[in-house]
Order: sequence, then structure tokens, then C-alpha cells
Amino acid sequence: MDERIAVLHDIPGRVRVYYSTLDFSERITLRIRRNLTELNGVEHTRIEPRIGTLTVRYDPCKIRICDLIEVLVSFSYYQDAPQFSEKTSRNWQSFQRARNRSLVSGSLLVSNYFLKLVGRPSSMLDIFSTIYTGYTVLSHGDRQKGRIHHPDILTGLITSVTLGPNKMNEVALTSWLMNLFEVYRDYQELNN
Repeated sequence: MDERIAVLHDIPGRVRVYYSTLDFSERITLRIRRNLTELNGVEHTRIEPRIGTLTVRYDPCKIRICDLIEVLVSFSYYQDAPQFSEKTSRNWQSFQRARNRSLVSGSLLVSNYFLKLVGRPSSMLDIFSTIYTGYTVLSHGDRQKGRIHHPDILTGLITSVTLGPNKMNEVALTSWLMNLFEVYRDYQELNN
């Protein structure tokens, strides 16, 4: 039998296996469940992703244990996605952080403008949304190459000089919009 799978116990009508290398992601778990429910004789499945086990209750009159084990062995070859290099993984994590910061900034800015629109402006939200957007824009980009060349930072600098200190919220909104374009461009680069 394959060393990536071990039968922990096998009693008529129930088998439990351990996968040493299978990553039970949500996608793989759904795929395994779907494949097992299509088999005539499988009554119930229980997947424990944290410990890498799969328990199957089956009707031994409808499916032979050797046929079921053969199917269970085939699951050990499932992969969720191609293996990423460490650099790709770090880039993806960096993108996710930038995306999350951008979403928070956008939510703060939209909330701030909505409150102004309904006649209930909040000076604290005004200040916080501007500061957080500045943090979002300045934390985006490659530290080694320098961040000053990024369009979102350049846009922030140009609009702050053009609009002046009384329009900092508009500066934050303009910079945030450019940051969205930058984050989208980063996403496209990661997926190419």
C-alpha cells in the first residue's frame, strides 16, 4: 500500500484511514465527499482535517473493502493547487494584507462621506479615516525598491499640495482610489 495512507482500523462496515501528506483544504474535502457519495454502498463519511483522517461507514454487501480502499488510496494524490515557492507565498501574504488594509480604508472613507452626506459629520471618523488611509497607502509596495515611486503615493503627494490642508479627506479618497488600482495590479501580477 502507498506510504501516504495508512489504514488505522478496518471492521466490517467501517474503515478509518490516515493521510500523511494530504492537505484537507475545503476544496479537497468537498471533492472527497462528492466522490464517496457517488459510490454505491457508502453510507456516511467523516473527515477530520486537523488530524488527517477519513472515516467511512459502508455497506459490505454493496461494496467490497478492497474496492473502497482503492478509492481511498486515490485521494492521497489530490492536490489543491500547485506548490508555491517561499517567495510566491510571501508575495501572496503581502497582497492579502494590502487588500485588507485597502478594504478597511475604503469602508472608513465611505462611512465618513455617508455621515457628511446625511448631515452628521464625525470629526473623529474624519481624522481616523484620513490617517488610516495614509497608513494604507504608505505601507503598500516594495521596501527594497522604495515606495515613493508608487502611483498611490505620488497621487497623495500631488493632491495634498493641490487641494491643500483643508481637503485632506479628498486627498485620502483620491490616494485610496489609486491604491485600489495598485492592489488590483498586484493581484494580476500574482496570477500570471
